[in-house]
Amino acid sequence: MEYKLPFSSDFRIALAFVFSNIVAFVFCYTSDMGGYTILGGTQRYRALCDIGVAEVTIELADDWTPQQRDEFLIKDNTHYGKWDMDTLANEWDAVELAEWGLHLPEPQEEKQEKESCPTCGKSV
Repeated sequence: MEYKLPFSSDFRIALAFVFSNIVAFVFCYTSDMGGYTILGGTQRYRALCDIGVAEVTIELADDWTPQQRDEFLIKDNTHYGKWDMDTLANEWDAVELAEWGLHLPEPQEEKQEKESCPTCGKSV
């Protein structure tokens, strides 16, 4: 079963389609090692494979900039994604993430250990 969609490679139009619940396609880009890397729709792709769908329409994002791919990944996973907060906090721009709808939690202040007297053990 193959689904054809009236689609443009325009990044903004692609985002609109994702959020309108069209389910039988995935966004990919051509991998450096050959084949495709799924950019959006991994769970959808797995579910379609599980029910025996042999072909899935893909929309290539080869002309998207790395920033557009990053934005798409974040927006596509904002509501259902599992996040590695350490990676997001250390390797992504918090302002961009917030603009794309993902707000990182405020870092919790580490409790400072109180020094204690080596003789009596009371806090100093």
